[in-house]
Amino acid sequence: TIIGTPTLAGDYVFRMGTNYYSIHIAKIPMDVKINDVDKTKVYGYPNPAFRIQYSGFINGENEQTMSFQNSLVLPTVTCEADEHTPVGAVPIELADGSSANYEFRYEESALSITPRNLKITKMTSVPRSFQATADESQFEAEGLVTGDHVTLSFDVVYPESLTEGAKTVQIQNVVITDKNEGGNYKLLSAPTSAEGMVDSRQITGIELTAQPK
Repeated sequence: TIIGTPTLAGDYVFRMGTNYYSIHIAKIPMDVKINDVDKTKVYGYPNPAFRIQYSGFINGENEQTMSFQNSLVLPTVTCEADEHTPVGAVPIELADGSSANYEFRYEESALSITPRNLKITKMTSVPRSFQATADESQFEAEGLVTGDHVTLSFDVVYPESLTEGAKTVQIQNVVITDKNEGGNYKLLSAPTSAEGMVDSRQITGIELTAQPK
C-alpha cells in the first residue's frame, strides 16, 4: 500500500504487501539567468540590481509559489565591474543556488558597459595652433566622471587678420581621443565658435557656443 504522495524530488521507499520498493523523483531542469534589462549600464554608473529570472516551472508554479520560495536558496551573483570599469563586456557569474524540485542551469551572461555622453560647455585655453588638443584642465564639461582624464582634439580656424585683441575663432572637428579614459565617452555636443582675447601666445578666456554634433 502506498500512503501519501511525495511532493518533493528525492529518493523514497514504499511498501506493497510484504515487499519494499524504492522510487527516485528527479528534479526538473530550470533555466536561471540575469534579467535582460540588468545586463547593460552606462560607464561611470553603479551596477544594475542583477535581478534573477527563472524559467521552466511546472504544475502552475511560479516564482511566488510558496513551495518554491520555501526551498529556494538564492544563487550568488558575481560581477567584477564598478563605476570605473572601461567600456566593454564584463562576465556575470551565477552560482550556488538550489531548489527542492528544480535543478538550476545557469545561463552565461555579461554586463555590457556603454559609452557615457560628454557635453563640452566651456574652455579656458586654446593653443595657437591650427590643429589643437586640450585636456580636462583646459575645458569644462557635463558628464565627466571625477578623476577621469580626457583629451579633445580639434581644428581652430583663425581670422585672416590675427592682431591682438578680441577675436572670433571657429572651432571645428572636435573629437574625444582614446588617450587615458577618452574611450569611455561619446561626444554629445561640441563648440563651433569662440570669443576671446588674442595675445602673442594663445587665445585665453574662451567662451564656447555648444551645438549638437
